[in-house]
Amino acid sequence: ACSHSGMTRLYTDAVECPRCGRPCDMGYLLRCVMDRDAIIMNAKEKGFPVSFDEVGETFEDQMSLGKHGADARSDRYSVLREMTAEQLHTYTPEQLITVMQQRESVHAAITKDRSNVSGAARRKFPDDAKPWVPDSRYECQFKACLGCFRQGIDKSKTGIDAIVEGDISPGLATGFAFSQLGERPVMDARVVANLG
Repeated sequence: ACSHSGMTRLYTDAVECPRCGRPCDMGYLLRCVMDRDAIIMNAKEKGFPVSFDEVGETFEDQMSLGKHGADARSDRYSVLREMTAEQLHTYTPEQLITVMQQRESVHAAITKDRSNVSGAARRKFPDDAKPWVPDSRYECQFKACLGCFRQGIDKSKTGIDAIVEGDISPGLATGFAFSQLGERPVMDARVVANLG
């Protein structure tokens, strides 16, 4: 099973669950996107196309790994941007200096530890400048049907608050869940309104 926190519903035509071999009646598999989101962001930053349709292209500039994601945390001063003006005013200058020194100490420890990493960990995360971006050959591609991995459904939900605040995951922004279909399924609103 996959212990990562990010999943999506990967919509696909007539596929069997790789875990139990049964057909996926719902038309989708649950798929880990923890590594995929970082790979998509990295590809976009390098100038590669990441969306399969115009809808995805519309949202590409709004995608992020999260307000508190690894890419944001890699910036030593991100702690200041994470706080509201009201929160900043509750700290004395000395306290802010202490917080910044702590963040600097963490970054120094990570850099030192990374220089000692070798073997499988180095192969999976080869880029010292972006240690959260895996080599795509080692990406977690865990897939399972709902029957095999029921807890994955909660991991595949996106909070509306995050979207409203512009915190849109790369997989969601680019339509990764529909990429194997080659299109986003569109339903007639009148039919959907009469369901249930």
